[in-house]
Amino acid sequence: MAGWFPPREAADATRSSGKRQPLYGGPVSAQAELRGRVDPRAGSTGVAGVLVASRSRRRHRAWVEAPNAIARATNQCRWIRIETVLDDIPDSPSREAYLWLVRAHEALVGEFQALFRHEKITPTQFNVLRILIQAEPEGVSCSRISRELIHRVPDVTRLLDRMERNGLIRRERNPRDRRVVLAFLEEKGRQLCRRLYQPIAAVHAGQFSALSDSEKVQLARLLRKAVEE
Repeated sequence: MAGWFPPREAADATRSSGKRQPLYGGPVSAQAELRGRVDPRAGSTGVAGVLVASRSRRRHRAWVEAPNAIARATNQCRWIRIETVLDDIPDSPSREAYLWLVRAHEALVGEFQALFRHEKITPTQFNVLRILIQAEPEGVSCSRISRELIHRVPDVTRLLDRMERNGLIRRERNPRDRRVVLAFLEEKGRQLCRRLYQPIAAVHAGQFSALSDSEKVQLARLLRKAVEE
């Protein structure tokens, strides 16, 4: 998928002239931002149905006579390859469930973002505080924190570095195994975690107010089953 080029006989002509430029927009790889959408230039040139293909879609190519506007703009032959894309993913219960999960995530997460921003903390940092407060008075190793985080991060050590600089946690060597570093809550982190409990509970209650308790239990059970199985 290097781009849209003229047929073989036209390509030979362009080679002899020393000009070989891709027709209609150049390489697909350079237009990744258009993936899955109709090319906005199609309206002005009269060429319709040009889409940038993604891996999950079937590609259909055909040679058609290009409008004069394209031929003049490229100074080449009046042929262009139209690449249309058909969506191979049919409507299904699985797709419907996925789409509603994505929409629910977008709707629910935004409320927490504002709450955490006010406290100058990230959702992942709060997740660490929750892990540590539930383990008290014991400390928690970096590897365990990494496993229990809801959102995976590439560098847990750097995350803990920032939290330690902000006075939320401290780290100590495990006296039983000096190779292991344990993280503990500092009082500032403990107070912040407890201060956020009530506002977070209120947000949760509002987000799922349309569901009965039994529906919430069923929803949690189904989501856990989908993730773990």
